[in-house]
Amino acid sequence: MIRAGLFRSAADFAREAVRDKLREAEPVSVRELSRKDVEGLIDRYLAKNPGPHFASEIAEALGLDFGSTLEAVKHMIQRGKIRRSRSSLT
Repeated sequence: MIRAGLFRSAADFAREAVRDKLREAEPVSVRELSRKDVEGLIDRYLAKNPGPHFASEIAEALGLDFGSTLEAVKHMIQRGKIRRSRSSLT
């Protein structure tokens, strides 16, 4: 990449790589909502994104706290609103 002229030196390349990683590691803001509101967001997310999802994936996509999301998912499973995927039962 240096020979191709994309970077001036190995140090230049390393600086850019570190900057890229730091941008990826930016803190994510988390919304705190009631369980009812969290369940509503999850319900809409699953309607728009069918298929199996991890609670952590849902929490990240919606900007929610993982604990609140997991609690809401468990409650929704208990109520029969959603179901566990077959792969998560093995």
